[in-house]
Parts: sequence; structure tokens; C-alpha cells
Amino acid sequence: MWQVLFYVTPLTVGIALVVLGAAAVVVARWRRRSPRAFAREARWLLGAAAAVYLLVLAGPMLGWDKVGTTGWDVTWNPLSAYEELRQAAVEPEGAYLVLGPGPEETLYYGARELSPEEVEQARREADPADAAFYRYPTTDSGVVWFDAHGHDVDLDTRAELEALPPPLLQAEESAALIVEEKTVNALLFVPIGILAFAAFPAWWARLAAGPALSLAIETVQWALAAGRSADVGDLLVNTAGSATGVGMVAVAALCLGLFRTNGTRHRGPATEEPEVRHPAR
Repeated sequence: MWQVLFYVTPLTVGIALVVLGAAAVVVARWRRRSPRAFAREARWLLGAAAAVYLLVLAGPMLGWDKVGTTGWDVTWNPLSAYEELRQAAVEPEGAYLVLGPGPEETLYYGARELSPEEVEQARREADPADAAFYRYPTTDSGVVWFDAHGHDVDLDTRAELEALPPPLLQAEESAALIVEEKTVNALLFVPIGILAFAAFPAWWARLAAGPALSLAIETVQWALAAGRSADVGDLLVNTAGSATGVGMVAVAALCLGLFRTNGTRHRGPATEEPEVRHPAR
């Protein structure tokens, strides 16, 4: 599942929203034509989707043989992950840029500014088995590069190293992954809201379908205790995604109704042909 996060970009999110918007329009049109028949089909689709979501999203991350081995944890604070990142930003760690197999093709980028004494300490701690080159910002607003033996790199090598795209620091990378994960969660629950709008006539049922499914997923994750934990933040994000799906279909249905009304209004009232009576012979 984590591999999906590598494809979360503004472009892919935009494409997903366009596709979901088109699906909302299709659902609104079908529901307008035959509400009862389509509601029955939508309930079947919603039930199948809920089963798949439970199997994929609530299944044990570490395998079924690890059920009950990681503890029953609940994250009640929806902002706990961001608070941990903010705390980590106070003492940020570095990041590695891996260009190939082996430490001889690995660069280490330090995050914390070092004083001259700390730079000398870092030179002594440089390890050829760890990385080939090290980069640290300094307290005098400069940057120092040295190799795995603590020696300064020459100007040509430094120019080549500076041309490489630096990796995200750990706190920045974690923040990006959290945003991407929450975005994927919200997008996954938009179809649930779209189907719920067509499946149920009552607004409370439409809006409750997504939170109910999300609560079931978080409960199963907590009960299995196999690498996943229940997270209130995920529940809120999933609810927002489902509500977005409901809103998409509602807006689509409203627009279709307005277009149909305007089309009827422009055609004008039907005119009756005058009745022609022929005299009796």
C-alpha cells in the first residue's frame, strides 16, 4: 500500500478528482432516470466496496500470523503525527542520497548547523562504510563538504555534488508522506460517498455511510493488533472524503436539474393547433 504514495502528485490528484467528478455526474443522471432501481444496485455496489475496503485497509500489515503481537493502540489526537514532526524539526536529522549500490555511491546530508568544533568532530566520525561524501551546513551560513576520510573535496567534485538534487530531510520527508497518506485516504472514500448518495434516500444515511465504514475499519485494525492502530485522524479524513463524494453527486444533480429546467423554459409552452371543423354534408 505504501508504494501508492510515490504516485501522489498534484497531477494525479487532479486526474482522480476529474474522474470522480465524472462518476458523480453519471450517478446523478442514472439516479434521476430510475431512482428505485438504481438505489438497489447502488446498495449492492456499496456493500461490495465496503467488503473490499475492510479486507484491504483493515487487514494485518505484518501478516495474519502476527495478529495480537503489536498491542492494541488507539491514537486519539488527530494531530499527533504533526506534533511529532514539529518536535523532530527542533532537532532535525540528516538524510542519505543513494546513487547506487554500496556506500561509495552514497551521500549524507546533515540538517543541523555545525560549529567549527562540531565540523572537526564530524570529520573524525566519517566512515567509508557509511557514505562516500558528507555535507553539513555551518553556523557561519556556509556549507562544508568532505569525503569518507574527513578530507575536503576539491572544487570540481564539489561542483558535481552541488548539482545533485538534495534529498528531503527526515522531518520534511515524513511530513510529505503524512500529507500524501491523508490525501489517498480522502480520495479512497469519495466513491463511498458517491454510492451512498444513490443508495439511500435520507441525507443522514448518505452522510453516515462513510464514517460508519471508516469506524469499522479502525475498529478491526485495533482488534487485530498486527502492525496497524486505530487513528482518529484517519476517521476524520475518511469522513471528509465521503462527505465530498456526497456533495459531488448533490451538486451534479442540482446542475442537471437546472439545465433541464432552463431547457424546458427556453422551448416555451406548447401551442395547440386550432381545430378545423368541416360543415356536414
